[in-house]
Amino acid sequence: MSEVFDATILTALAIEKADSEAPAAIRDALRMVSRPPGEQVGPQDIARALELIRNGQEIDYVGAAGDLNFDENGDVQGTIEIWNITDGVVGSTGIFALPGEPINLRAVE
Repeated sequence: MSEVFDATILTALAIEKADSEAPAAIRDALRMVSRPPGEQVGPQDIARALELIRNGQEIDYVGAAGDLNFDENGDVQGTIEIWNITDGVVGSTGIFALPGEPINLRAVE
């Protein structure tokens, strides 16, 4: 759920930054509101983030799901949760990792 919340907030901040609802303008503004430089703001600072944008200042939104920096392809490298299926039931392993990190599933057994 935190990812959905962050996506919604980032979209709203990008619309404010772009001063437009045009898809290309929002796309371009997403990077501007989600990475350094800029004042770090989080989920508890939405009103402050909007105020900073309106005053022409840069922001770096750090979301409920963590840091949300878009790479050159428009992807966010965030933490993922590893799930498994045991006896037909899907559940969390309790392991959270960044993409590319080694994962020890034997620690779950």
